[in-house]
Amino acid sequence: MVYRGGCVAEYVARSPSTGDDQIGVTLTSRSEKGAMAMTYFVGLDVSVKETAVCVVDDTGKVVCERKLPTEPDDIVALLTSIGGDYGRVGIEAGPLSQWLVNGLTRLIQR
Repeated sequence: MVYRGGCVAEYVARSPSTGDDQIGVTLTSRSEKGAMAMTYFVGLDVSVKETAVCVVDDTGKVVCERKLPTEPDDIVALLTSIGGDYGRVGIEAGPLSQWLVNGLTRLIQR
């Protein structure tokens, strides 16, 4: 996976990752009945204090790019506010990755 400016470049053009360079969490938001939901893909560039979040649609167009505190609550709040269906969330592998994946998974399963 290649990160450029906090965005996942090439994601749409490539086949799904084998998982050897990232930890993935699949999120699906609840869309309104009968509405056509857009599929989004999320890249998280994680550091201790801040996480760069980039959301792209299925054509690779950047929908949202922000820096947030590295807290699962803040990331889920942003993704929920965008709406749509999330096909995949790619997260940078590092010391905080497992903690963040567990927190995101816990929040979306409510």
